[in-house]
Amino acid sequence: MAIIMMLHIVMRYVFGSSLPWPEEVSRYLLVVSCYMGSGYMLRQGFLIRMDVLLTVLPKPVARFIDMLGRVVTIVFFAYFAYVSVGMTIMCYRYGMTASSLPMPYFLVYAVTALGFFLGAVRGLQSFVLWIKTPPGGPPAEIIQVDAVIEAENTQVGGVKS
Repeated sequence: MAIIMMLHIVMRYVFGSSLPWPEEVSRYLLVVSCYMGSGYMLRQGFLIRMDVLLTVLPKPVARFIDMLGRVVTIVFFAYFAYVSVGMTIMCYRYGMTASSLPMPYFLVYAVTALGFFLGAVRGLQSFVLWIKTPPGGPPAEIIQVDAVIEAENTQVGGVKS
């Protein structure tokens, strides 16, 4: 994305002729990186949250509020995945295309829907790990699914190496 924008700047200010597509491509790449990265950020525990309140409340209340926040996150991602699928279908039916690129516009919305869907899946995965974590134990984000994947990678033909 940075290279495309640098090309755009050079063409505009050095050669006096700008290209019509770099801004649109950069916008779409930004959408892809944001929505495809949201599931990863959720899995790593990097989404914005207010932990100050959880530290001053009694443990049972803090755990309930934490659970409520995780459920709201899952519902948020799932709802917007549903809405994004509807927008994707609408763009596909009407044959909408990008303004400066010969690209169907439904692809941008499909990435959005996929990003929200992956966020909902990762939120649900994080919630299940959080439920399995005993109160006062390490946070669910530390007990990653990577441990399971790493264990599977160490097995060769069903035998641990």
